[in-house]
Amino acid sequence: MVGMRVGHSIEWVASEVGVKPRTIYDWIARGLLPSPGKGSRSGYTHAFVDQCLIIHEWLQLYPHGPLENLRDILHPEPDEEEVA
Repeated sequence: MVGMRVGHSIEWVASEVGVKPRTIYDWIARGLLPSPGKGSRSGYTHAFVDQCLIIHEWLQLYPHGPLENLRDILHPEPDEEEVA
C-alpha cells in the first residue's frame, strides 16, 4: 500500500512513555536515540519505545545524572583492540 506508515507517530510514542514529543526530539538530538529516518513510511518502532522507556526510567532514578553516561551505556564505543 502506497503511503502506509510502518511505525508509530511521535505523539503515540510520547504518550506511551509519558513525556512530551519535544522531549523525545531532544533525546534524538543528544544522540540517545536513533532518528526514525526520512519519508512517508518512516515511523517509530516498539524497540524505539523500549529505548525511550529506558531513558525515562534512567532520568527518574538519576534526575541530575549526565545524559552522556546513559549514551555510553546505550551506544558503547568499541574498544580499539576489538576494531583492529
